[in-house]
Amino acid sequence: MPVWEIVVICLIPFYGWAGFFALSPLVDYIQRIAKAKACVRTEDFLKSPSFGLVTYLCGNIGAGKTTCGSAMCNMLSKIKMEQAKGNMVRIQGILNDIDFNVINAVIEMAFFQHHITNSNAIENFLCDYDRELDRKLNGKFYDNKLYPVSRYSLFRDYIDSYLAVIRNNYVYFARRGFYCWTTDTWAMDFTPDMIDINDRYIHHDYKIQRYTTIFDDEKILSGKKSTDYKKVADENGGGDKFFRLIRHFGKGTIHYISTSQDFGRVVKQERELATGIFYVMQRKEIHLNSVHEIFCMIGSDFLSRLQVFVYGLSEAVRASSLKTIGKKLDMCKKANIEPDKRLTDKYRKCMDSSSLKVNRLRDWQKHIKDLQNDFFADSYISYKGIFAK
Repeated sequence: MPVWEIVVICLIPFYGWAGFFALSPLVDYIQRIAKAKACVRTEDFLKSPSFGLVTYLCGNIGAGKTTCGSAMCNMLSKIKMEQAKGNMVRIQGILNDIDFNVINAVIEMAFFQHHITNSNAIENFLCDYDRELDRKLNGKFYDNKLYPVSRYSLFRDYIDSYLAVIRNNYVYFARRGFYCWTTDTWAMDFTPDMIDINDRYIHHDYKIQRYTTIFDDEKILSGKKSTDYKKVADENGGGDKFFRLIRHFGKGTIHYISTSQDFGRVVKQERELATGIFYVMQRKEIHLNSVHEIFCMIGSDFLSRLQVFVYGLSEAVRASSLKTIGKKLDMCKKANIEPDKRLTDKYRKCMDSSSLKVNRLRDWQKHIKDLQNDFFADSYISYKGIFAK
């Protein structure tokens, strides 16, 4: 075989790696664009009326119901944040004769200092305090060329929107056990009786704020099952009325999402009011092509092998030292001689394993693990299923 042919064959792996590294950024960019467009399509679907306000996620154990619901809550938080800010701008344009600097200051004081989230109470205080404001709202309507809208109603909607913005929390979850990455906050606490509106109406104790998503994970764990429909009817908490009137209560800003392995086990009255059911069939984690992640994997593998070698050698030395010192201590014990303090200190020191001590290798391993977590968090999750209305 000629010499030049041997050179070409030997250089094929080099050219392969060079091509891979050269094209990797382009492939990564194309992948991210494709997944970003898929996320936009998902966001558009969640914004649309097709998604509905009461949605159940159903599927077998491990199908991905909870993670899918969590993803929806994060995306809905982004949607509701933009919705609240957009509504504020819209109402400021309609109520152009009102100075909203003072209004915002009062709302902030009520929320941060007095922890008041009742928009009706804030509106009543503002109108009682500022007679000029009350004159601009009382008995006045805005004609949108379709239907006259009360200026009082618009003003209350503004208070709800601004409360949502400064609250910066758009999710309800049991015992606040949900972290929203969109807002970097733990969810607001949710209990099943919060949707039982009969008692809430009597005591005027409505807890659920507008611009929120209620994530009721594992619906049947709340005790409401289809087999208990008589018990639920007797209790008459009003949960079914809440689902019936959810659009009226929240003006389209409140979503309810629940998960259940078996949709048929959800109480009948509430089941019939579901506006959407998503049967999760499959969940797939999609890792993007990344040169940095490849080098990180190589570094992790090398460091693991290095740790085996270093710690193995250290343990061998430690075992030998323990054996030698142990013999000396046994001799002192047999001769009824008090062992030297330096010898006992050295024995105690040898008892400590080097792999458990704070050292540079553990720091490097932690750093690489953090990088791998970053790469994993930067990946995407795709859900395959059937959405029924």
